[in-house]
Amino acid sequence: MDLTVCILWHMHQPLYLDEEAGESVLPWVFLHGVKDYYEMARHLEAVEGMRATVNFVPSLLDQLEIYARPGIPPDRFLRHVAMDPGQMDQAARDFIRHFFFSANQERQILPSPRYAELFQRAHGRGSNRATPLSPQDLLDLQVCFLLAWCGGWLRQEDPLVARLVAKGHNFSSDEKMALLARMQVVVGEIVGRYRALAAAGRVELSFTPYYHPILPLLCDTNVGYESNAAIHLPQHRVRRPGDAAAQVERGIARHTRAFGAPPAGCWPAEGGLSQQAVDLLANAHSRWAAGDEAVLFASLGRSPRADGEVVPELYRLYAAPGAAANLTLAFRDHDLSDRIGFTYSRWDSEAAVADLITHLQTVRKGLQGRATRPVVNLILDGENAWEFYPENGRPFLLALYRALSQTDGLVVRTLSGAIDAGCDRGRLDHLHPGSWIHGNFNIWIGHPEKNLAWDWVARAATVLDQATEVDEPRRQQAYASLLAAEGSDWFWWYGDDHYSAQDTLFDHLFRAHLRHVYRVLGRPVPDGLHLPIARMRRAVLEMPRGLVHPHLDGKGVRYLDWLSAGRLDLARASAMHPGDLPFTELRFGFDEQSLYLQLAARASLTELCGDHLTLTFHLEGASNGTQARVVFTASRGAAPSLTLEGGADPTPQPIGSAALGDLLEVAIPLAPLALATGQTFHLSFGLPDHPRLPLDGPVELTIPAATDYRVEAWMA
Repeated sequence: MDLTVCILWHMHQPLYLDEEAGESVLPWVFLHGVKDYYEMARHLEAVEGMRATVNFVPSLLDQLEIYARPGIPPDRFLRHVAMDPGQMDQAARDFIRHFFFSANQERQILPSPRYAELFQRAHGRGSNRATPLSPQDLLDLQVCFLLAWCGGWLRQEDPLVARLVAKGHNFSSDEKMALLARMQVVVGEIVGRYRALAAAGRVELSFTPYYHPILPLLCDTNVGYESNAAIHLPQHRVRRPGDAAAQVERGIARHTRAFGAPPAGCWPAEGGLSQQAVDLLANAHSRWAAGDEAVLFASLGRSPRADGEVVPELYRLYAAPGAAANLTLAFRDHDLSDRIGFTYSRWDSEAAVADLITHLQTVRKGLQGRATRPVVNLILDGENAWEFYPENGRPFLLALYRALSQTDGLVVRTLSGAIDAGCDRGRLDHLHPGSWIHGNFNIWIGHPEKNLAWDWVARAATVLDQATEVDEPRRQQAYASLLAAEGSDWFWWYGDDHYSAQDTLFDHLFRAHLRHVYRVLGRPVPDGLHLPIARMRRAVLEMPRGLVHPHLDGKGVRYLDWLSAGRLDLARASAMHPGDLPFTELRFGFDEQSLYLQLAARASLTELCGDHLTLTFHLEGASNGTQARVVFTASRGAAPSLTLEGGADPTPQPIGSAALGDLLEVAIPLAPLALATGQTFHLSFGLPDHPRLPLDGPVELTIPAATDYRVEAWMA
């Protein structure tokens, strides 16, 4: 018995175009286009036997088209790329110094000596104070920023990119502008490459409704209550099935215009499914739609599967219930998808591929006698993971594609290919509404900020519906802005679930779309749309305010011991969402001899670890090249311990002290790490076979001197 393996790569970025400013406020469509959308096509082209499904959001296609046009794109970042450093005012210099290190430190900045040097100079701490950047420094920073977002294929094959990478520094303005123009050409090739792959039968192409809306919520926000009865709903109920249908129909038309054929199927935004949503997709003649296993198990009335459990119901296709029975539903294996998205970036590429193949074979063997033609669906973002992988994921993906196309017992197919091959099918009598995150819609509705955003959508929609005297061209222009405001991304960033340094920008963009509705219709813009929805939040990362000397007990009862420590909110320190992270908060601080760390978890750590817990802290010296691991181990009935691997002495040795209770606390002496006052290092940590935290990259810390902190009095 063979196991069919279907991979779907979801290509999506929010709509970054600020209609009021006439330009994109963030460059991620352009940069991910060069580094990821182009490269992912090249990986698929390189392995003849590979088959995959690639899903494009239509609003992403719109933005890619804009960036491919000759000339400087209407983008705030690229406008600053094109500036002559010698002619910049202070605001432009500050913009570049602040934003042009927007890249993964470990994978994109530190491998370039010049980029790393500029980073250290721009972000000096402690005894290494920030220093001014000359015009040549700023020019080099402009080029290093662009080069950091060039992937492996370009670096290997493109003469200009390869030459500039080898040169490394002292770039000219002509070289900078030539690089920018070359990257625009690359963006212009993206759609054509996938179109050719589809024509050759190597991939199939699917779509998401136009502006990435959560279809079930757009049809009726009360579905949020149906998926979670504890949720608080917005004041104004939104029921816009016509908008949902327009998002689907316009999305199919935009996809067809780009690729020359209708999409084969649909990955609904965030895997959001409901009966109304699948009815819409079936009416639009979509062949299939996909969601998450959490939705499947809720629909079947069964509890989530245990870790490693092989559940036959997950590894089959389904006919959608009711009138949508002509629509095939596929459900993603959450664990295996997350392994690619979050876990394997820290592994050796060959070992990661071997591990995934082993898991797939375990599924296949576990289904012997319980299935006939099983199928496993791996569905995940096609762009966000790769900057955390060595070489932008190229070694991993090429090895994975070769293994999938050559391993006995595994057959790689597109989702339509799985349907055509007669893969096992089941029947659903009911479809539980939900998404890929926890099987509900809590990420997009329920929090006061999210609900207020829905209320503003409802008010703008009512104004549009009532503006019957406005001519049709202006109504359509206003309608497009309303549809853009219905996208899921705005609601993702509201509330306390996620955090990014651009929260205020996302808030601004959402309200700008709605303000545009009013202005085009000639209606006064409500004052509330000029005020932020997102409240001011405590920063996701707080640096220490003084030296600490904590007593380690694993209980956290001595609150004052950690009062001056730094704090990292792990639940909000990532733009990605891998499900439930085991740890929620890291506190960190120093005294003259040691680094102190305190970890809080979602549940009691003594319950989390069971009989044994191993957790590794990675300390990688940016200043002196130190590569050290401090391994925490605890077994039931035994005191926890720390072991140093690496550092000044490569021989593993006991080190420091530790405590485990409701909290995990460690004290790590600095001397064995060969770290001294004023030196920097990068801190991350992880459980075996789990993604290393923080998900968006290590925390950079500087060993302080006591004089780095002002003496502060604290009074009870």
